[in-house]
Amino acid sequence: MQFDGRASFVQTVVQAGDRISNTNLTTAFATKYTIPANDIIPGVAIFISASGEYGTANVPTNRAFDSLQVSLGGNLMLGVGSKTPNGINIGGATWTFLAKLICVLDGPSGEVEGSALWTFTDSTLGGSNDQVWANATNLPFALDTSIANDVELAVRYFTAAAANYIQMRHLIIYVGV
Repeated sequence: MQFDGRASFVQTVVQAGDRISNTNLTTAFATKYTIPANDIIPGVAIFISASGEYGTANVPTNRAFDSLQVSLGGNLMLGVGSKTPNGINIGGATWTFLAKLICVLDGPSGEVEGSALWTFTDSTLGGSNDQVWANATNLPFALDTSIANDVELAVRYFTAAAANYIQMRHLIIYVGV
């Protein structure tokens, strides 16, 4: 599979399940992409770009994320733990997510490696208090590449709070060499 300048998947509709709020359970956004079986072989890269908006409660412990993560085939690949956005009691602030995963071994005992970057802006401060949360590893993640694998993003808050929400509005995925 060669990169030809076209994305493997582009989100064109924001589904009801693409807004996650008032929960302290790990919850995946509704929009996801399934990579067909055997499309991930050594040298194949998976690039993921997502963005959306979020809002927070006014109490730091109530607005903190327990985890932000990307999963491939139901397996956590890259995530950032325990983070608290700087903004207090805000709504409509933006976030972006970028990740790359590279297959180093295929088959039922396949492996991928990669890195991820989450950026949260604070619209109430004119962007002066933006935060960047990263996860990078040289350790391989197990992935059975002989089966179809879903690419999905998920979040979990420490505390369920009605003011906490995060919505994914755009998801773009490229798979190729």
